[in-house]
Amino acid sequence: MFLAFKRPETLWEYAIAIWTQGPFCHCALVFGDSLAARAGASLPFVTATPKDGVCMGTAHYTSKIWTLVQIAVPRLANDPGAMAAAQAECLRAAELDVRTGYRYDWLGILGFVLPWGEHEDADRFCSEECVRVLQSIGILKRYKAWTMSPNSLYRVLKQYLKAPGTSVPLPGEKVSTR
Repeated sequence: MFLAFKRPETLWEYAIAIWTQGPFCHCALVFGDSLAARAGASLPFVTATPKDGVCMGTAHYTSKIWTLVQIAVPRLANDPGAMAAAQAECLRAAELDVRTGYRYDWLGILGFVLPWGEHEDADRFCSEECVRVLQSIGILKRYKAWTMSPNSLYRVLKQYLKAPGTSVPLPGEKVSTR
């Protein structure tokens, strides 16, 4: 299971990336292994888009516009069966959100852009959906999902993955063997 962070291609996406102070404009929680994704496999994902609201589908993540961050759950690191169960739980949570029919959270996006933006519980944007699904297995529980942009989620994950007990490198980082 990993998060895929998208670099901007359109003017709207560049505006989101600039406003949220980072290189990313969108994210998706992908079910599968980032090595399989880099090898060209089409993998299932959950996200939220303006057109579809919360949605699931399959996609390839080999393009240079995607940065992939493998999700490591320290308490499950040495138990592949438990990690597979955690991924299955996330998949169930995502499927429930799709069936619930959450729309895209335009007011939440305005919260990143305008100081008076509001949060709507019945709607979701991409990073909010990713955080909520991860919270279903106990990851990022202390964060309010609706306050997370793709860039703030990336920054939080970067710190989370560097926490004691994790050994998963982030893209572009070298693994220390000491």
